[in-house]
Amino acid sequence: MPSKTWTVMNDLQESFNHIAHFDFLIDQLQEAVNSGKTQDIVDITAALTAFYPVYTDNFDKKFKKAWDEVVK
Repeated sequence: MPSKTWTVMNDLQESFNHIAHFDFLIDQLQEAVNSGKTQDIVDITAALTAFYPVYTDNFDKKFKKAWDEVVK
């Protein structure tokens, strides 16, 4: 059974990995801009705008748990 420290640090890493997946959407957005695909730009921007706060809030929660477990 993993330790509590390992668990919170693993959870933190997983939440960061979710944010890192935004690279794909950003690359897709850049391709849409370069190609002048207006509807794709609108759709991808809407996706980034909708999902980014959810992922960063999750990261903030996991970071606080990890901080409290490891540093405090």
